[in-house]
Formats: sequence, C-alpha cells, structure tokens
Amino acid sequence: MRTTTRNALLLLLTVVSFSACKKDQGPIMVMPDATDSTGTTVSFQNDVAPIFQFGGQPQCTVCHPNSADLNLLPDSAYNNLVNVPTTNYSGQYMRVIPGDTTNSVLWDKINDYGNYGMGMPPPSGGLSAESIEVIGRWIMEGAQNN
Repeated sequence: MRTTTRNALLLLLTVVSFSACKKDQGPIMVMPDATDSTGTTVSFQNDVAPIFQFGGQPQCTVCHPNSADLNLLPDSAYNNLVNVPTTNYSGQYMRVIPGDTTNSVLWDKINDYGNYGMGMPPPSGGLSAESIEVIGRWIMEGAQNN
C-alpha cells in the first residue's frame, strides 16, 4: 500500500510539473560555446555587419539605412543594436542582449518567432540558416564590437 501511494504521488507531481511548463514558442538555437569547430570567434565587422547589407532579400539596409531609429549601415549598426532598447514595442525590450539570444529582439525577428511583429527581413524572414547561425553565435559570444 505504501508503494502505491508513493507511486501515485510521483505521478501527480510529474503531471503538475509538465502542466506548469511554459508554452512552446518554437525552436531556439542553442549555442554550445563561443567558437565554431575551427575555434574562430565571430567578428561583428567581418561577419555580422555584411549580413545586414547583403544577407537577405531585401537586405536589411534597404529599410534601415540612415534612419534615426535604426541605422544598420556598418559604421552605425553596432551602436544601434547592442544594449539598446527598442522603440516600437511597449515594455523594456533590448535589441541585442550580449550572451542572450532568447531575450534579444533581433534574434526573435530574424527567426520569425512573431513576438515582435513580422520576421526580418520582410516579408517574413529571409536570412539564410547560415546567416542566422552567425548572428546567434555573435550574440552568444557576448555581442562584441570586433
């Protein structure tokens, strides 16, 4: 009788634990470490900034050239992204949080998760998986200005 009660309690705790889980918002890329298999670190200037200019169809700088709100041209992109609050959404959301893809608006937008409007670049995302991975690694490496 004691084993049956214990098993029932364990089953109940398991069910309650699973029912309390947060709603799945789709896949989140997990970055295992800060370097790829070659041991290289992602460079903002050499790897990430070019994606904004040439990475998608249309490219990011078509809509975000010299705008006051979000300029993604190479000389301004870093300072307009990292640790900068968004201006388009209620609440305090950051465009890029170093080391945190899950809470970075940029990550949400390029993966088209839909938490902050449509995916980027429009119409609904448009970066290659390789470009998305590079940006994700850069964020997880601390979003350095290198």
